[in-house]
Amino acid sequence: MKTLLKGQKLPLESELNSKIFNIGINWDKQTIKDYDIDASLLLLSERGKIENEEDFIFYNNPDSSDGNIKLDCYGNSNYLKLISFNLERLTSSVSKILLVLTIDNGYKLNQSFGKVNNLTIDVLDSDKRNIYLRYPIEGLSLETAIITMEIYKHNNIWKVNAVGIGFNAGL
Repeated sequence: MKTLLKGQKLPLESELNSKIFNIGINWDKQTIKDYDIDASLLLLSERGKIENEEDFIFYNNPDSSDGNIKLDCYGNSNYLKLISFNLERLTSSVSKILLVLTIDNGYKLNQSFGKVNNLTIDVLDSDKRNIYLRYPIEGLSLETAIITMEIYKHNNIWKVNAVGIGFNAGL
C-alpha cells in the first residue's frame, strides 16, 4: 500500500494494473455520531463541465448512466461509503471525476470536517481485498465540503490526484 500526500499525482493504471477498482471512504464515526456525511461524484467532460444531470452521482442517483460507476451510500463492513469504477467501459465523454464529501447542513449545525477524525480514502482492487493507495485527509478546520480526490485522463492515461481542498458552506 502506498500513502498519497495532498497534491500528489500518480498514474492510476500503473499503480493498480487495472481500470476496474473501488474506492472506500472511512472516518471515525464514534466522535461525530450526529454528522450526516454524503459522498458524491461529478463526471466532467473535457470542458470541465457536467454535461448531463446523470453525470452527478449521489444518494438519489447512485449509478452513472452507463452503469460503470456505482456509489454505495451505505458502504459495507469495511467502509462507510464505497464506490466501484470500471474505467474500461466508462463513456468516452468523461475525462475527469471529482470525488466530493459534504456534511449535510454542516454550516447550519456548526459541523465541520475539522472535527472528523481519521478521514481516509482507499483505492482498492476490484475484489475489495487489497488496498493499493491510501489518502489520509488532514489539516481541515471549518470546511463543510471537500474535494477529496480527482481521477482524470491525461494523454489517454487515467491518473489520480490527492486534492483535499475544502470549502465552508458548500462547494
